[in-house]
Amino acid sequence: MTTGTGILPDMRSPGIYMYHLYDPIAMFELFETDKSTIAVNDKKEFDMLLKRAPLSLRANLYVMLIDLEWGKIIKEEKLCRYRKD
Repeated sequence: MTTGTGILPDMRSPGIYMYHLYDPIAMFELFETDKSTIAVNDKKEFDMLLKRAPLSLRANLYVMLIDLEWGKIIKEEKLCRYRKD
């Protein structure tokens, strides 16, 4: 997913933005070995996702900050993990 193209909702309403990201992930049956990653190229979005990680999503979900110009991964952090409840 690239950002800054006008495709994503306005960042002033982060709740709506989160639904657009997490809804498709929540619709699939995931297993303990599955890993999903949200890639963003904006530091503000990366930080926002880390601050508002999902609380009840059963998935190994990561957010990755990438540099599109250089084609590099800057950093990757875990948002939530799969729990066997």
